[in-house]
Formats: sequence, structure tokens, C-alpha cells
Amino acid sequence: MSEIKKRSIEIQYNPARRGYDIWFIDFLYDGAAFVGKNIVMEKIQEGESLSEPTLFIPDQFETIQKLFDQLWNIGFRPTENKDNESALKYHLEDMRKIAFTLMEKNNA
Repeated sequence: MSEIKKRSIEIQYNPARRGYDIWFIDFLYDGAAFVGKNIVMEKIQEGESLSEPTLFIPDQFETIQKLFDQLWNIGFRPTENKDNESALKYHLEDMRKIAFTLMEKNNA
């Protein structure tokens, strides 16, 4: 099997299709490349089992990270977690209290 020289995930908005074009590419040292091909939507009946996943990405952190990075670069962000928002709010309140307390001690 050829060694992978570079992994690339490219995402571009396609206004004509009102969606995003995504390319998965593994460039190889021998000049060839593996390229992800089209995903085809297929109608199934209720209760019918799914035999294969829609998309398989090899267990390589780099590939998933590049996908996330590209999505981030075009403006996608994770859905906010309400628990994290509350924790951040209380943390900031605590930091304000500490800062004001230190400022009062320095001014005294």
C-alpha cells in the first residue's frame, strides 16, 4: 500500500446548489491519490435496517481534525452546551469578584 503524503479536506459553498461541496483527498507519495466519491441518498422503508454507514473515515485523528478545521474556517461552530455556558458564567462572576477584591486592596 502506498504511503500517504498529505491528507486534504476541502469545503466550499456552492450557491448554485445551495449547499457545500466537500472533497476528501489523500495524496500519495507516488503521485496518485485516494479521492472520496459521491454519497447517494437512497429511500428505505420504515424498520428497514441500515447495512452500511453513510460515510466511513479511517480511525485517524488527523482526518477528523482536518474536517473540523475546515468546517470551522467556513463559519460552523459547535452547538452551545447549556451546562458549559452556566459554568462559564459562574467562573466569570468569580473572576470579577477576585479582581475587584484585589483592586480594592491595592487602592487601600
